[in-house]
Amino acid sequence: MQLIDLCAFSDEELAVGGKLGVFLFILKHIYNENILEWVSQLLPEMQKLDVNQDGRDFLTSVFTYLFEASSTKKQDEIEQIAEQSFSKETKEGVMTIAEKLRAEGEKRGKKEGRMEGIRSVALRMLKKGLDFATVSEYSGLSIETLKSLEKA
Repeated sequence: MQLIDLCAFSDEELAVGGKLGVFLFILKHIYNENILEWVSQLLPEMQKLDVNQDGRDFLTSVFTYLFEASSTKKQDEIEQIAEQSFSKETKEGVMTIAEKLRAEGEKRGKKEGRMEGIRSVALRMLKKGLDFATVSEYSGLSIETLKSLEKA
């Protein structure tokens, strides 16, 4: 199997239209700082796909990929593009994905915040002279984790 570097192709060469064209274009430019400009250029082709359930499912997948691969600040702008450019059904699919990803991010952030708080308290306990076994028992952190905290 041979891998193909999409960057070796010009945008004109990738402009084959339909799902394939959109897919190749997004793959080529996904990590480009100007991804929103590229998406805007693709809008006419993407809007052609917004006519049946298969096309809407494809667009929802494309926007899911865009959300997951882009920075958080661009996610709001990507959401706006979907809101302004597509049918009610496509917008609902994209917004559902955006809300789900946002909720997952918040959940992950809360968990990381709790863990940071536990590590902070555990470190203070160690600095006050409590032994590793006691701090491990109360914090739920392993002794190895506590030793690495103490070294940091």
